[in-house]
Amino acid sequence: MSDSKNLTSADKLPSNMNERVLELAPFGIFIFDFEKQIHTFVNQKQSEITGYTLEDLQEFGRNGDFMDLFHPDETALVLKDLQDIQQSSVNEIFEAEYRYLTKGGSWVWLRSRCSAFSRDKQGKPTAMMGFFSDITELKNTELELRTAQNQARQYLNIAEVMLVGLDTNRRITMINPKGCRFLGYEEQEVIGQDWFKNFLLPEETDGVNEVYAQIMAGNLAPVEYFESHIICKGGSQRLMAWHNSLVHDEQGRITGILSSGQDITEQKANEERAKQAFEQMVTILDGLEVVVYVADMETYEILYLNEYTKKMFGDVTGNICWQEFSKGATKPCDYCTNNRLTDDQGRPTGPLILERLNNKVGAWFRIVDKAITWVDGRIVRLEIATDINDIKKAEEEKLALIQNLETALNEVKTLRGIIPICSYCKKIRNDQGSWDLMESYIEKNSGAAFSHGICPSCRDEHFPEFDN
Repeated sequence: MSDSKNLTSADKLPSNMNERVLELAPFGIFIFDFEKQIHTFVNQKQSEITGYTLEDLQEFGRNGDFMDLFHPDETALVLKDLQDIQQSSVNEIFEAEYRYLTKGGSWVWLRSRCSAFSRDKQGKPTAMMGFFSDITELKNTELELRTAQNQARQYLNIAEVMLVGLDTNRRITMINPKGCRFLGYEEQEVIGQDWFKNFLLPEETDGVNEVYAQIMAGNLAPVEYFESHIICKGGSQRLMAWHNSLVHDEQGRITGILSSGQDITEQKANEERAKQAFEQMVTILDGLEVVVYVADMETYEILYLNEYTKKMFGDVTGNICWQEFSKGATKPCDYCTNNRLTDDQGRPTGPLILERLNNKVGAWFRIVDKAITWVDGRIVRLEIATDINDIKKAEEEKLALIQNLETALNEVKTLRGIIPICSYCKKIRNDQGSWDLMESYIEKNSGAAFSHGICPSCRDEHFPEFDN
């Protein structure tokens, strides 16, 4: 690689890199000079994501404002990574997630992979190269899911249970204080009232009177769970989830029914919001040109595939992931990350990133695995895999070029130092003390070959007849 001291904003990339591939890459790429503290290269995707041109970023570097582009919460992380890279060994890669200030003033989440790009004669890194992708949508989706889950949990923690007792004629015989607060009435205002007639919606009680009579007569078993609305004071309505139990007297005769009602109005609204958030997430993931799927971490059942994955592997939802995504597999993949995505309490931890060659489609993928909470509450594995065949091909071409150069250098022979030569016959003494003809010595020590001819002076001296 070139020494970073020679890199400027006008320099071209090293000849062993495909500049067009870098420019057309679907992720941001940059080169940062540690000594000058400026960017020396950014590709088109980097400018699309952040809004900054190379000149913009170099201006930040010259003004000493480069770190202002990172969110204050991640500044320490970025500084540490920069220090670590400057002390890194060969092929050491650093990965991070952080928020970055765009030229438009908004924050985007970026996931980056960086490593030393060039080194000085002592092997100290003088520049780094970074690859990053915009994961803002993924972060927002995770936040929406967490928000919906937190709302549901918060509701369950504060939900009030309403208790109401009815006699065989549907009259209210008992109601607890929480039930009174739900309805907006004092206890004495509701005791003795017909529950069906005064507090339930007519359209939800059609035909129920006869059923209730049959239940009170012991001819039908009560419905243990159902949902219905109650009419509160002022005409407002609440959706309640009811659990019912018959009440008997000492002789075992049915004297009424006791119902516990839980207000699920907000819960239903939260479920609808969570459903909408999930649908939005699916819409986003279906639009990505990368492999995205969700699998149960215990059974390996595939719960979701985006459209891109379905085109590549078919719609295998409901099947086992390692059977569908790995050719000839008889057990879960050796590199499966399921046991590394949660802590000791089963809580999701940070993402894991790896690169693997998929033997079913014959392509290299950069895989990001993360445990998330699914819509039904269980912890599942979300996998996002990006095709990196072009990157791998460029790396292989680069390695082959380096190897070819090393081979060529190893074959080059040079002559150095003082060469002992006879003043009269022009023979040269070799390392073994023997005297070789000059042609023979040079051929042995440089790889050069000689062809013999006659110069004009020698031709005139030895073959004057050929002068013309």
